[in-house]
Amino acid sequence: MSDHLADAASVLDPWSGSGTTTVVAARSGRSSVGIDVNPALTVIARARVVPQADGVAILDHVQQILDVAQTLDIQPQIGDPLSRWMRANAVGRVRAVQRAIHMVAEAAPPCLESGGQLGGVDSFSPRLCLLYAALFAAVRELLERFGTTNPMWLKDPPTYRNKLATSQEALEALYLKAFQFLQDRLTIDSDSHGPALARFQTGSANSLALPDCHFDGVLTSPPYATRIDYVMGTLPELAVLGADGKFLAALRQATTGTPVVSGRPAGQSSDEIVSRYGRDLREAIEHHPSKGSKPYYVPWIHNYMLGLQKGLSEAVRTVRPGGRICVVVQDSYYKSLHIDTQRIVGETLASLGKAFVARDDFPVNTVFSRVNPKAVRHLKARNNVESLLVFE
Repeated sequence: MSDHLADAASVLDPWSGSGTTTVVAARSGRSSVGIDVNPALTVIARARVVPQADGVAILDHVQQILDVAQTLDIQPQIGDPLSRWMRANAVGRVRAVQRAIHMVAEAAPPCLESGGQLGGVDSFSPRLCLLYAALFAAVRELLERFGTTNPMWLKDPPTYRNKLATSQEALEALYLKAFQFLQDRLTIDSDSHGPALARFQTGSANSLALPDCHFDGVLTSPPYATRIDYVMGTLPELAVLGADGKFLAALRQATTGTPVVSGRPAGQSSDEIVSRYGRDLREAIEHHPSKGSKPYYVPWIHNYMLGLQKGLSEAVRTVRPGGRICVVVQDSYYKSLHIDTQRIVGETLASLGKAFVARDDFPVNTVFSRVNPKAVRHLKARNNVESLLVFE
């Protein structure tokens, strides 16, 4: 936990992701709440706060789960999300393990609700989430053959014959291996009461279902301005949870920094952006000679800054007077234009009445945005910096 939050007994992370803030908070005896719009990340984050002793105890249930799965004959539903990559027999075997997890844990499975939401995930216990995280990892390893040069995307098999088939024994071996891998990496000791200290909600950073002036501090890392599609990056995990196309489309729209701009309100005004630098950046992109600048990149950067702004505003609302807000952020580039995300965050928080306290910079040698070899043609040297920004 940052020294800047040494006196904070309670911490919020409104862009929780895989839950690093909540894990570190629990290890240091602090209470925390992690929020993320992606339910798959909520499951992964909650799994990480299982105490080490519980992980050993849960291992006894894994073989029971696999034994129960062998007795189940699951016929996958038409349109099952996993059928995108798997043959029917493989889908049925994954669903059998999933069904067995819920039978052994005596817990209700997730379900798609009439409004298009994925219900039930927020009621998962940390132990159930750990069992799910192992299934996520096993399925991801099965789908490794469909990987592309873009680490966020999997390719679709061209024909049914190219789809994945797997034996029950192979799936069971992968599941057991994945669980043991995750179990060995649990970092919460049995005396720190991790599950009691760390709470999670699936929801948008732009509209937190939390009271005003509730936390001592915020430690968060919002998505960077890189157009990385984090939803597509968790597509296998979301498929295991049963997310259909309608849910995925809505989730991509709701994610801060989403590369999806279709379906967004037209005629957005730069006056919505409180950062002066942000408004100037938007104008510079609008007048950039690149073909896609005005029709695509302007609404994308506008939506990114607006989402960042709303999330920071909500975070400020939940912090007690005098509480500190720590934001980890990384700069990026559009073509040759430098996107100083640190400055956007700083000006946004200043507009919300927060005073700058400190900044720590760390050089970044590897970023996802460089996986595209065409990126370097715009600017040969891109020296990215990741920063911890502290406000009070």
